[in-house]
Amino acid sequence: MENNKISEARFAEIMAVVGSPFEFPPSVYMQRLEEETKHGNSLVPFLSKASRVDTTPRQSPKS
Repeated sequence: MENNKISEARFAEIMAVVGSPFEFPPSVYMQRLEEETKHGNSLVPFLSKASRVDTTPRQSPKS
């Protein structure tokens, strides 16, 4: 069975090294992402965590 978990620290580390997907062409971003995640086989867990929908309840501004 595959371990599809990634720690918050590792996720932040990958994000810091790879940068924003909006800063580079998609091919460059994916190349950087694959290079950074090949150690430890963390590409799938990273993408799963990055694409998760934020379901935290929103608070309306106080008047």
